[in-house]
Amino acid sequence: MIKKITTELIWLLSVFCMSIICLGLLVGFNNLTSNETYDLSISTAYFVINAFDLKLYLFVLLGFVTYLFRVIIKRFTHEPSNIILLLLTLYIVFIIWTTNN
Repeated sequence: MIKKITTELIWLLSVFCMSIICLGLLVGFNNLTSNETYDLSISTAYFVINAFDLKLYLFVLLGFVTYLFRVIIKRFTHEPSNIILLLLTLYIVFIIWTTNN
């Protein structure tokens, strides 16, 4: 069981590092530690988002996609991966729920 938890921690750490790299490529590596807001212009919509929220949303999105592929490949037999995917999915549902209200 310790080996499974260690493996999941390594996967979570790698997803976190990948989200930091992606965010650094999006906003620049000099702006990663600043606590400011970012302006996102997507088509005709204009969003202003807090830096911490953007980091968290990117981590959750990358984590969800990564763990979704992992549990599909392992056919939902690896319990810690299933639990992490469930938590990430619940957080995405919470984000959508609070955004629409």
